[in-house]
Amino acid sequence: SSTHYYTNYPRPQSHIQREFAIVLLNALVRCDSLATNVVAHIPYAISLLINFLEDYEMKTNELMARYGPDYIIRLTTQPSNAQHAEQILFTTSDMLKRAATCLLSIVSYTDNIKIMKRYEDRILNLSTSHVIDSNVGRTLTDVLHYCSLHNS
Repeated sequence: SSTHYYTNYPRPQSHIQREFAIVLLNALVRCDSLATNVVAHIPYAISLLINFLEDYEMKTNELMARYGPDYIIRLTTQPSNAQHAEQILFTTSDMLKRAATCLLSIVSYTDNIKIMKRYEDRILNLSTSHVIDSNVGRTLTDVLHYCSLHNS
C-alpha cells in the first residue's frame, strides 16, 4: 500500500473556531469551579465536547476502513506526520486531550455529576474506542468514575 497524501485541504473555518472554543473553555473550567458549574448548565456544552471527540473517532474509523489500520497508525504516531494528520483529521491529539480534560473538570464539580450522567453511554463508547488516544481514554475513564459516584 502506498502512502496517501492529501494536500491543499485547508481545515474548515468551523473546525478552527471549534478548537479555539475548546481552548478557551478548557482554560476557564480548569481555573474556576463556579465557571465549571455555569458551563455544565449551558445547553449542549457537554454534548458538543463529546461530539468533537466522536467526530474524530468517526473520521479515523472512515480512514481506517478505506486505507487500513497501518495507515492510521503511521499517521497518528509518527511525529513527522503531525501536520499531515492535522490536515486530514481536522484536529490534533492535544485538542482531543483538552476536550476530555474539559469533561473531567466539569464532572469533578460534584453538582455536575448528575448532568454528566446523561452522557455516560457516549463517554463509555469513546473511552473504549480503539482509535482514541490512550491518554484521552484514561481521562474519559476518570469522567466515568466520577459518574459512578452518583447513585440515581
